[in-house]
Amino acid sequence: MTARRRMTENHSAPNAKEHLESLAKGLQALGLYSRDTPTLTIQEVAARLDITRASARRILLTLAALGYLK
Repeated sequence: MTARRRMTENHSAPNAKEHLESLAKGLQALGLYSRDTPTLTIQEVAARLDITRASARRILLTLAALGYLK
């Protein structure tokens, strides 16, 4: 079995050792944006993800630095 196949089969229930909460929050942050919601404040992202404003800011700055957000 390949690593990719194992990941696909187990995608719905990662164990705690293999789960990156920061990556999950970053992807959740990206999911907040849509055609209907093209902009959000740091406070809005923090509230929707139930994280601190500081964490939301770091996530958004990282995503912007990587070219995922403008």
